[in-house]
Amino acid sequence: MSAKKPLIFLGVFIALALFYYFYEYKGGEVRKTREELKKKAIVFSADSVDSFSIVSRPEKEKEPAGLDTVSLKHSAYGWRIIMPLEAAADSESVARLLHAAAGAETDRVVEDSAAELSIFGLDKPNLVFEVSPAGSPASLKLLLGNKNPTESYIYAVNAAQPHRVVLVNSWILSDLNKSLHDLRDKKVLHLDKDRVNKLVIEEKGTERLKLEKAADGWYLDTPLRAAADQDSVKGLLDELAGAEAVRFIDSLREGESYGLEPAELTARIYEEEGEAVRTLFIGSRDTSGSYFARREGMENVYLVKEELRNQLIKNSASLRSRALVRETKDSIKLVSLITPGGTVAAFKDSAGVWRLSEPDSTRADGPAVDGFLWDLKDLRALKFIDQPAPEIESSFKTPFLEIVYTWEEKEKHLTFARLPSESQDSLVYVRANGIPGTVAVDSAEAVKLVKSFHDLRYKKIIDLDTNEITRIRLDYPDKQFELAKEKDDWRIVAPQSMEAKSWKVQNILWDLTGMDFKQVISETGEDSSRYGFDRPGLRVVLTKDKNAAAVFTFADSIPGSEEQALRLSGDKRIFGVEKRVFQGLPASLDELKKE
Repeated sequence: MSAKKPLIFLGVFIALALFYYFYEYKGGEVRKTREELKKKAIVFSADSVDSFSIVSRPEKEKEPAGLDTVSLKHSAYGWRIIMPLEAAADSESVARLLHAAAGAETDRVVEDSAAELSIFGLDKPNLVFEVSPAGSPASLKLLLGNKNPTESYIYAVNAAQPHRVVLVNSWILSDLNKSLHDLRDKKVLHLDKDRVNKLVIEEKGTERLKLEKAADGWYLDTPLRAAADQDSVKGLLDELAGAEAVRFIDSLREGESYGLEPAELTARIYEEEGEAVRTLFIGSRDTSGSYFARREGMENVYLVKEELRNQLIKNSASLRSRALVRETKDSIKLVSLITPGGTVAAFKDSAGVWRLSEPDSTRADGPAVDGFLWDLKDLRALKFIDQPAPEIESSFKTPFLEIVYTWEEKEKHLTFARLPSESQDSLVYVRANGIPGTVAVDSAEAVKLVKSFHDLRYKKIIDLDTNEITRIRLDYPDKQFELAKEKDDWRIVAPQSMEAKSWKVQNILWDLTGMDFKQVISETGEDSSRYGFDRPGLRVVLTKDKNAAAVFTFADSIPGSEEQALRLSGDKRIFGVEKRVFQGLPASLDELKKE
């Protein structure tokens, strides 16, 4: 074979590859774009428009003199309406309209060269959309006439081809037929609610409400200093930020004040720099139920919904925080509960473990303390009482509970009192530093906070991983059973060898290691014979790595209770545990052996 032939083949391959790339691939993209542009009713980019206008015929029988025209122009400050009056436009509404117009496609051509346009309603079109693309010397026009017989499409003409009648989807008419009100900026306040740090409401010149933002959230400052409910303040700011004019009053009646001079209600909104950046005046009520309003620095008067005014004249109590504890649960490091029966105090040590310091020093039940703190955090005021009745005042002379907790070297006190029991009052009254006046809470929620030393102490008798236990021995007065672990299964090894019910053995371990004491009968273990430890009913030995990991000794039942006396080797205390644990331990081989 000639040495030149491979080079010829390579050249042909490269030529074909280039042909495919430029003609089929790149050329295909160009042809596709051209086909898409052919389908467009009017060709322009929605994001590059200098100005546009809409001439519409609200009523078909109107003469041209009665047509409505809205014209808009883009400026450095955004879109503005320039006709029929000067006003700011709603940028979102404008963007939707332009994208709808730019995306409008023809369904099919009805006539390429129509001699008579009146039969399509295009001699007096229902709507004319004219747009001036940026950088283009001439404007583009789209005329919309009547709907076709099925009313799914509308006859249309592009002014560049004035006798070529096409059909476009009927939705284009509703998308483009926008009035002055539709396109006007209706925002009452262009407000960045995340930057607001103060809100002042005045009624007829008198300050009725002041809200200020601090590092830890919003606070009421007028008519009293109190923590505000964050969600309520957010809702109020959302209402202000989203408020829109219902209608504009562009032709002011001479001598008419609309209740705005002076204003009946004034809202002053301050931003982070501390300057008043927004001031809204609200005046008298219109016959429609809306209220006249005006923004400072602007002459426009408009109507706003009654809901906005109602939000601004809310009673301060509706904006107050109903949480009595605002600190996070994890920030609380020390808590004391003082009742007529004594004081229980708990603190979090350097390792983050809760411990009790009063009336005795011992480990606390972490989940129990956490549960108490969650209940404290969930406590809510049902009502605020500025002037308590004499009997409520008197009840604080003998409170049934005081809670003191510290966080970040600060201390908070809550005092709980209730009226005499014969009143059957379902409320508990609380006073707390940092919360003005007296609040009423649900008695059921308050009673949950009354905790004893026993409620909060750590009551698990032993901490042991059941997977590490390899041997169990149960010594009854008249018999003995011994079990050994073989891989993942258990086997009875005494008094005879046989397979055991592994699930049953595992339940025994879970019951023993998960056992909580109901009470400490004796801290010193003195007079143990009184509880039957000189003749125990059962001794259970748990072995780990050939060494005794735990030895439980069950003695007598405790009279008048559902508890059994128990001791743990190495611990001098005598516990009362649930009798069901003792009763659930196997008393015969039949209960243990595998069937």
